[in-house]
Amino acid sequence: MSLIKIQIKSNHEDGDSIENSISLTLEDAFFIEFQTNSEVNWATLNERILEYPNYANLVKDEVRKNRIEIPDPYWWSTTGIVVGFNDQSMSEDFDFYLLDYKLITGDFLD
Repeated sequence: MSLIKIQIKSNHEDGDSIENSISLTLEDAFFIEFQTNSEVNWATLNERILEYPNYANLVKDEVRKNRIEIPDPYWWSTTGIVVGFNDQSMSEDFDFYLLDYKLITGDFLD
């Protein structure tokens, strides 16, 4: 099983932000290419994980279980980005704007 850490970040149009994180344990077979490399390509991982079966629903379930509030989508935008894979973590100075694929506000809403 692979341990995935996801940062849930909500940004308000006036500049405020809220950050939370959740962890999921997912099947190893889906992540073989990432387990064999010494460094994680975070852009590729964030793109590929969207193909994981039921990924958005698994994240929503974990968000609910941890009582993380997804703010009003009219004033806030929310993203879910994989920032940890097993024992590796994304560097703190990673530019999130380089990620074209991630969960977005609508993925968190019912």
